[in-house]
Amino acid sequence: MTGNGKNRQSENDDREDVFIGGLWLNALGADKWTIVKIVDYEKSVNFLIDTGADISCVPTSVGPEQMLQIVKKTEEPISGPDGYCLNVIGFMDLVFETKDKQTRSKVFMISGLQTAILGRQCLQNLGIVCFKEGRYMLAKLRGECGLASEFSEVNVPVESPELVNGLGKIKGTIKTVLKDEAKPFVQSVHRTVSITLLNKLKAEIDRLIQLDIIEPVMEPTEWVAPIVVVPKGNAVRICGDYTELNH
Repeated sequence: MTGNGKNRQSENDDREDVFIGGLWLNALGADKWTIVKIVDYEKSVNFLIDTGADISCVPTSVGPEQMLQIVKKTEEPISGPDGYCLNVIGFMDLVFETKDKQTRSKVFMISGLQTAILGRQCLQNLGIVCFKEGRYMLAKLRGECGLASEFSEVNVPVESPELVNGLGKIKGTIKTVLKDEAKPFVQSVHRTVSITLLNKLKAEIDRLIQLDIIEPVMEPTEWVAPIVVVPKGNAVRICGDYTELNH
C-alpha cells in the first residue's frame, strides 16, 4: 500500500522508528484525497490524507528533476504498515500551500512509494484536519487548494453512544453492490509477518474468533484481501487491506 518494504529494523536498533500507513482514513468519513500546492516548485500534488502517518512523504516521481538535487540524506528509519523499513532516498524542507494557509514541513522521498502522503502534523498545520477532544475532524474540501473554514462537529460517542458501547453486531446480511466491471481479487501470497509477531498474530486471530468478530472460511472464495499486522503494546492489531475491493 505504501511502498516496497526492506529489511525490518533490527531489534537492537534504539533509533525511534516512524510509521506511514492508511489505517485511520475511514474514521474521517470523508474524501481521503486533497490537492496541495508545493510552493517551491509551483506544483499542485494530489496527496493522500493519512492521520495515521507520523510524517509526510512523496514518491520519486512527484516533482521535477531539480527536486532530487535538494534531497538531503537521512538514516531515519521509516516503516510501512507491515513494520518493514522502506527505501528512503532522503528528505526536503518544502512549503505547502492551500487556499489560505502555508506551512513549511520536512518531507521524505521514498523509492517505490505509490502515492504522496500528507501526515497528521502537516494536515493540522494546513487546517485540513484538527484534533479536538481526542478525535480528528476533517475540514470540508472546497475547490483546488481550497478549504472550508469550518469543521464537522459530529460527536459520535455523545450523539450515538450505542455505536461505541461494546462490540456490537450488525443483524442480518449486508449486501455489497459492485461495479459491473469489477473483477474478483485473490491475494494468493500472504504478506510476510515478522517472526516475533507470529504468536501474537495467532493469539489475536483466536481472540477475534472467540468474540465472534471474524469466522474461519473453509471453502474457496472469489475475494481474498491481505491483512496488515501492526504492533500494539504487548499484542497486535489486525487490519484488512481492501484496496482492490474499494477500487
